[in-house]
Amino acid sequence: MKLKAGQRLLFIGDSVTDRGRRRDTDTSPSEGLFEPLGTGYPHVVSGLLNAVYPDTLIRITNVGNSGNNVRHLRDRWQRDVLDLKPDWLSIMIGINDVWRQFDVPHMPEQHVLPDEYESILGKLVADTKPLLSGGMDGGRAEDTGISHIRFDRSSFTQFSIDLAIGAAACSLT
Repeated sequence: MKLKAGQRLLFIGDSVTDRGRRRDTDTSPSEGLFEPLGTGYPHVVSGLLNAVYPDTLIRITNVGNSGNNVRHLRDRWQRDVLDLKPDWLSIMIGINDVWRQFDVPHMPEQHVLPDEYESILGKLVADTKPLLSGGMDGGRAEDTGISHIRFDRSSFTQFSIDLAIGAAACSLT
């Protein structure tokens, strides 16, 4: 297994990540008791890890925020990622970057176009990657890269993002 005992796996993103996570304050990360992770994929990953690897005691943290786009991630990155010092990081962001072009077409300041999206996310990934201790083969820096991005510039309706720094949480075998 790639995850090691006592490491922190942090999930950040939009409503797909948030999914009703518990907040003690507006800016607090969600972790601990009483179903803090919400009902989405961070909760599922936590359940899987606890069931399959109960002795690893992985600390799962969810800092997803509904309605966020990549600009919001950039603005809260220090507090919600760097200050929490994760070993592993999962980023799921992009639907609001695209959707704002359809639900508020008359408000172009809300639109995040592909070049801006790639620039912001690329910088966040490049700046954070060296700080993560998680990774393959003992955590070598060259192994803690982007697992994959699917991005279709020609059709926003086909747009999807699935980005993981380090390794995707569900590719543990």
